[in-house]
Amino acid sequence: MKRRISEDEAIHHLMPPLSKHVAKARLRGLPGPPYAPADVDELLSDAEKHERRATTLAKILESRTAASSSEADHDELEL
Repeated sequence: MKRRISEDEAIHHLMPPLSKHVAKARLRGLPGPPYAPADVDELLSDAEKHERRATTLAKILESRTAASSSEADHDELEL
């Protein structure tokens, strides 16, 4: 005998690849976008955060590389 699952259980099974909003729309037979607008905004803000973080890390690495190379030059002058 097949057990009928609730809408919440069905959404839980659809949740990993889809947002809750899209999962509910698809359960009701409505075509949903691959991402809800809020999901897109969240993804963009996450991408911007990662880009800023990468830029900051690159600047830190450059400054440390420059500092270590200037220390090496200073050490060579003392010899």
